[in-house]
Amino acid sequence: MNPCPKCGLSNKDSAKFCTKCGSKLNNLKEKPKKKFCTKCGAELVEGKKFCKKCGHPVDKLKQEIEHKKESPVKIPKKVLFIIIGIIALVVLSSLVYNNTVKTGRPPSSEEVTQKPSFTEKIVKEAYCGNKACESGEDSSNCCIDCGCPKGYSCTENKCKKLEECGDGVCGKGESSLNCCIDCGCDSGFYCEAGRCVSRCGDGIKASDENSENCCLDAGCPTGETCQNNVCVLLKPEIKLSFRQSEDHSVTYLKSKSGVGIGTLSLSNTGNDDAQNTKVTITSNEGYFEKKIINVERVSKGSSDSENIILSYTNKILDFSDKGQFNLDIKVEYYNSANQKYEGKGSYMVNVYGRNSLEPYGQGYVSYVTPHHPIIREFAAKSTSGLPAGMEDSSPIIQKLAARWLFESMTTYGINYVNDVPSIGDYVQFPIETLKRRNGDCEDLAVLYSSLLEAIGMKSVLIRIPGHLFAGYMDSDGYLVPVETTASDFDMALIVGLGEYKDNTDKSTLKPSDYRKTYSEVLYGEEQLIPLPDITKQIITQDGKTCKLSFTLSQGWIAKTSVIFSNSGNTVGAGCAAIGVYNNKGNKIDEDLSCWTIYSGETKEVEYIVDITFGDVLSGYYCYGY
Repeated sequence: MNPCPKCGLSNKDSAKFCTKCGSKLNNLKEKPKKKFCTKCGAELVEGKKFCKKCGHPVDKLKQEIEHKKESPVKIPKKVLFIIIGIIALVVLSSLVYNNTVKTGRPPSSEEVTQKPSFTEKIVKEAYCGNKACESGEDSSNCCIDCGCPKGYSCTENKCKKLEECGDGVCGKGESSLNCCIDCGCDSGFYCEAGRCVSRCGDGIKASDENSENCCLDAGCPTGETCQNNVCVLLKPEIKLSFRQSEDHSVTYLKSKSGVGIGTLSLSNTGNDDAQNTKVTITSNEGYFEKKIINVERVSKGSSDSENIILSYTNKILDFSDKGQFNLDIKVEYYNSANQKYEGKGSYMVNVYGRNSLEPYGQGYVSYVTPHHPIIREFAAKSTSGLPAGMEDSSPIIQKLAARWLFESMTTYGINYVNDVPSIGDYVQFPIETLKRRNGDCEDLAVLYSSLLEAIGMKSVLIRIPGHLFAGYMDSDGYLVPVETTASDFDMALIVGLGEYKDNTDKSTLKPSDYRKTYSEVLYGEEQLIPLPDITKQIITQDGKTCKLSFTLSQGWIAKTSVIFSNSGNTVGAGCAAIGVYNNKGNKIDEDLSCWTIYSGETKEVEYIVDITFGDVLSGYYCYGY
């Protein structure tokens, strides 16, 4: 085999050019010819002087061979001409025969003369382009006649290499798309089975891989993540949504602790966790205090739900009827690279007005407001002169206080009006009832209960079918029902007791027992209304409360004078009680009465109690309050 000096391909010994690259091959040296003995014909051994078979000298053999070469066979000229003539005759006969067979006629003299003679062909000089690869011609100097090696074509009598994928040369028409073997591949790809294949994604960071061309292997800068082999910003996205649970009365929201108005959902639709999430809920109208909710983490693809419980201001009580208020929500959060993001949302909340009772029953507690400044002032100024600590006072003093407050309401001009079609729908605050000076059974009961609580007594709300009235618990533990729609206190006691006894379907509600659940709602603290300001003075004689006297018409009596003054700016009631007790502490008689005292008026009234002669002899004492 003859190796190509350029590409190394093994070619046949007889090949002159490489069949792969077309390079000219080196001629191999001819093998030395075998020599034979001229005498016996045996093969001679190289380097031996005699034939090993017959002993004929080799040197003599060489001389004989050289002599034969030097002495060529001579052919006589006459014989030579005869041979040439015979050959010419044979050729001519062949031509005539072919022409006769093919054309059906013998050749003309012109045709015979036009054909070159065989001799002419032999002697004619060889040239490139005669379509015959003659001696001295090959693909390197005459590819027109001799052709080119495989993979080459003859152009302008020169062998030029054909464009062939796999020849190691990225030629015309070849690219990484159709011949990556020759043209190679772009960065991040390698040639496999004749096509460029990405090595990105094999989990190994190659030297030519980076975050821009293969983030799958090279990763991404801080704050970015690899998605579909592209670095994108790590960004959590919090979507806010709010769903209200149910509509509530604003008074109920203000009074009842822990009432949720709905659910706030935080959904993370981004590609990173939201960390250190802070939700701020505010009201541009000032209906509630700013609310902050901290959520440690909202993972990507997940949601977090928060029950919204707000702390309401008195501004929320501006809703007198059904309405709406806004929740302005701002959410702040950070991605894993501690970059801050924000989101906002605004949602409407439906509410009922301040006078909508919720729930029926316990909801009344919210309207009993003994700590409202105007209610406290009205109770205090209407009952000036009562001893402190009314809760622990005697039942007599508590009864006087209950009477005085009831008469103060009546004197103030508060009238009962049955203008509410059904109980439990609309309840006035005590300050509203004082200002309007009228109300239905619920309104009067709530006002009276508030006044009793304001001076330290334990009030009771009593419910019977279709009606609400009030009462109080005395220091002996007895319930004293008071029908707050009655025209005077004595009638109120009689009717109230009857209603309480006659109704088996009744219930009582002590506001003081529900203060941990329902706080009082102080509506209208800034309002100013006219108030009475009553003072009283019990006149004593010789240090004694009563003055003993006797008349034929009345017998023995004890008299006491009381002076009432009203320095307020509206009418009020003045009440006092004078009692006579024997030495054993038993009450002999009592005069408990109230008087109308107009603004700026001072009135002296006389209280008279009966006493027996025996009590006069055995001893007695008077007590005024």
